[in-house]
Amino acid sequence: MAKVNDDQMLLGASVVGDIYSNMAQELFIRMIRRIKKRGVADLKDNPYLWQLEKLNDMHMLNEENIAYVAKQTGVARKLIDEIIQNEGLKVYKNTAEQIADDLNTTTPSYNSVQETLANYAQQTFLDIDNLVNQTLLTTNMGDNATMRVYQKIIEQSVAEVTTGLKSPDKAVSDTVMKWIDKGIPSGFIDKGGHTWSIERYADTVMQSTTYRVYNEMRTSAADKLGVDTFLMSSHAASRPACAPIQGHVVTKQVDGFNSHDKDVGYVASIYDHGYGEPGGAFGINCHHTLTPFIIGVNRLPDVNIPDPKQAIANGKKQASQRSFERGIRDAKYKLEAAKQLGDDKLIQHYQSLLGKRRLGLRKLIDNNYFLHRDYSRERIYKNQKLIDNYKMNLLRKPAPKPAPKPAPKPAPKPAPKPVSKPVSKPKPVVNDIPLMNKLNSLNGISKDNLRDVQSIIDGTSDNVKKLIKQFSNGEIKETTRTSHYNVADNTLYLQRGVYINDDSIRKSILNSAIAEKDYGTIFHELGHKIDFEAADGVELSMQANLASSAKREYKKLAKSSGFDNFVNTITFTQEIHNTEGWGSFSDVILGSSSGEINAGSGHYNKKGMIDKKYYSKRLGTEIFANLFEATVTKSESRKLFEKYLPQTTAKFDKILEGYYEQE
Repeated sequence: MAKVNDDQMLLGASVVGDIYSNMAQELFIRMIRRIKKRGVADLKDNPYLWQLEKLNDMHMLNEENIAYVAKQTGVARKLIDEIIQNEGLKVYKNTAEQIADDLNTTTPSYNSVQETLANYAQQTFLDIDNLVNQTLLTTNMGDNATMRVYQKIIEQSVAEVTTGLKSPDKAVSDTVMKWIDKGIPSGFIDKGGHTWSIERYADTVMQSTTYRVYNEMRTSAADKLGVDTFLMSSHAASRPACAPIQGHVVTKQVDGFNSHDKDVGYVASIYDHGYGEPGGAFGINCHHTLTPFIIGVNRLPDVNIPDPKQAIANGKKQASQRSFERGIRDAKYKLEAAKQLGDDKLIQHYQSLLGKRRLGLRKLIDNNYFLHRDYSRERIYKNQKLIDNYKMNLLRKPAPKPAPKPAPKPAPKPAPKPVSKPVSKPKPVVNDIPLMNKLNSLNGISKDNLRDVQSIIDGTSDNVKKLIKQFSNGEIKETTRTSHYNVADNTLYLQRGVYINDDSIRKSILNSAIAEKDYGTIFHELGHKIDFEAADGVELSMQANLASSAKREYKKLAKSSGFDNFVNTITFTQEIHNTEGWGSFSDVILGSSSGEINAGSGHYNKKGMIDKKYYSKRLGTEIFANLFEATVTKSESRKLFEKYLPQTTAKFDKILEGYYEQE
């Protein structure tokens, strides 16, 4: 069976949709910033003057937006060409070559296919360009979709203030959020009279076109070589039109037929299942694919085909999962909009909503075996990151391998040759936790070290284990510098002494008398990675305001405990030093107190002075990493956090429970 491995088209389609979704979000954020510039005091005192000032800003805002949109649509155009023309041709070539190999014939030419793909790419871009891009790029304010939304927000905010219904801040916040719900309109109106948002229209066009082209490249290659039967892919979740035929051999002929093959059986026509209709087989948003299948030559794969009724029911559950994923992205976006508006109540509302939707998704997945968590569908990437990820996936994708032809009878296996000497085996994989596998590859680490680290992980809560398993991918390398997590290359750099449980070696490598044995630094740096990677570019610690919380608690603590008194300060420092794993708390209290309480462990500059500049920017992530270290290793320092910074510790615990983060 001609089976190809080129699914980069399908991956790329979602990237284009995300580019337009991000573009719509960025345009709203730009509107909010422009509206909030110079505050809303005039909206209360002289609303019509405020309205005039904001409408006068339209030309400047539109110029900025046009430059931004032009750049993003240029990126999208290149990606559309890459996806449809380049990847589409690869699908055709691989399919044609493998069918020709199965039939022992020559491969057809690709010339006409290249022209077809170029036309598809051009038409796809024009569909999006006419109904999305041009509505955003026009300098005519009355025709520009973004400017129409901006004008409506200004006018409706003024109306609600002048009628006395709302305060200026609430009027602006409510009106902005209402329009965010509606979205920036495209030029497309469906049969029901509903105007689609630009991101919905662009995503639907890309998804539908890409799957159509993907399947057409496979079927056209088969047509050239006289093959009109195909194996339809199967999903645990399926629409009603596809459920009865998925996983079976189907035909593009108008009528089905009996194959007279006991394994294949009746070959249904896809035309009998709504082919060519939006809601039918291979219609809009259908993700099934067709793989050329030569009856009598190819074998059916040994897979369990879902029961049609169960597949339809599962399809509804999968639709619920997608709804949750969209809801999570939507809550993240609205949370950012609320922050731009400076509306504390809205911020709290969307933080809570985000946590509830994550919890709902987790429960749905836990109760349905066929659903799997895909964090990429919950994240909001910047457009350049989307492109970079797509290119990385292109590089990682293995080349497709031709499927073997079935032999009439299996040939007897030759007797194995005697081995004269033992074969060296690779170092065994410890388990399915990426952290353990990466540590296993480090030079000098022993089985005892690995056993110790594994024991620490086994002793943690389920939430922590999930975080470690999910986010300990990436590289771990040895360094002669201070251990750290590098965001740029997604790598944990560890000094050798932090993972070798031998006091003399640890002290000589770390050049420190402390040299604790709890492997805490491993989990500290992993904490930094989780803090950054699980939060889509805005650290979990920042979302939870850990730095502000710790500073507030320290001020109350200092006032009540009299830390300006030398004796009290010494007593407090001694308590810290008498606690196992005290370095974690020392680092946090040093930053939270702006250097007032220096217990001897923290971040210092090259001159040996307290690095206040570092703490001013990175205190939050240090709190997260230190608390993560203390929690995972069950260090006594955790008790110091609970005693002196209870609210900050509670915020951190909520992160682990799923209030702010991915689990």
